[in-house]
Amino acid sequence: MEESFILAIPEYKLYNNKSIYIGTVLGGPLVAGYFAAENFKKLGKPIQARNSWAVAVAATIIIFAAAIYIPGLENIPSYIIPLIYTGIAQIVIGKYQGEAFKAHQAENGKFYTPWRGLWIGLIGAVILITIVFILLYLNFTLTVLGSRPVDFRG
Repeated sequence: MEESFILAIPEYKLYNNKSIYIGTVLGGPLVAGYFAAENFKKLGKPIQARNSWAVAVAATIIIFAAAIYIPGLENIPSYIIPLIYTGIAQIVIGKYQGEAFKAHQAENGKFYTPWRGLWIGLIGAVILITIVFILLYLNFTLTVLGSRPVDFRG
């Protein structure tokens, strides 16, 4: 009796290492968290998806705090910090999703294109820049104007 094995091709797409790399360089740890969370959701792991967001938010806060409070950080070339957090994201995502990537590829599963990673990274960068400007505006407002309300009536 001869048995035929047919592998079911997954109907979902995952973000691969190249998309994650490109998006994370541009959009920071929040984008890396988005990619990891989306992959975990597709893989049926909602708790890990939630944890990915928590780690991404914490990493972003730590990077912002370091940029503000660590003296001499402005002397480091501007490309070093994004490369560091991108490398860390690649290692962590590879550790927790690497086997799933290999299995997905072995089953002829599809991956999102790097162009999608680029666009998500750009959107993440716009969000981060907006947050920075809001924080700078609030800092300026509270520092220059004090905590009293401004009377615009003249």
